[in-house]
Amino acid sequence: MSRQTIERLQQEIAELKSEVASLREALAFHQRHSSTQTAKTGEEFLRKLLGGTFTQHNAGHDIEVGSWQLEVKASDCSSIDNTRPLSTTRWTWHRIFGVGGRKSHNRLILLGKPDVRHRPKYRDPGSPYVIFDIPTDQARILLELSKTPFIQITTNPLGQRTEKGRLFWTFETTRKELVARYAAPRRSSRRGS
Repeated sequence: MSRQTIERLQQEIAELKSEVASLREALAFHQRHSSTQTAKTGEEFLRKLLGGTFTQHNAGHDIEVGSWQLEVKASDCSSIDNTRPLSTTRWTWHRIFGVGGRKSHNRLILLGKPDVRHRPKYRDPGSPYVIFDIPTDQARILLELSKTPFIQITTNPLGQRTEKGRLFWTFETTRKELVARYAAPRRSSRRGS
């Protein structure tokens, strides 16, 4: 192998090492902040579904649809005991009223990634999320019942034995019901309509 080829290969190796280091850093960041991505994906789902607009960062709510101010929280399923394959799973939604408790909204929309074991039991089994539509005053009551700064329930709607189970009994909804309740009117593409 010529000296020129060796130098070119050494340069490529150095560039690849740098790229690997950069990708490792990006992966570590994503692993540390996966809940941020879950939240953004959930917000985008709801905005597209309802035709609303995003608010500015640090606003009192996430999405506006007409006069509705919606705060959106999304959660993946998390296992209570990762050592057992059929362990109970739950959703956890943090900072319902923001870090300092000052967020203002008139509806809280909680989105939970479906637990495939319970999908047929949800009201909208085809939805990418189990959806809960909660008036703000009821969200405050649920937080008081939790005695924690977050709302957490198991993903099995039939296994709810606590007052927090009201999320399923009272507030679980469907995409169709959300659209009927909140969706911004769609403009017709035909002239004169």
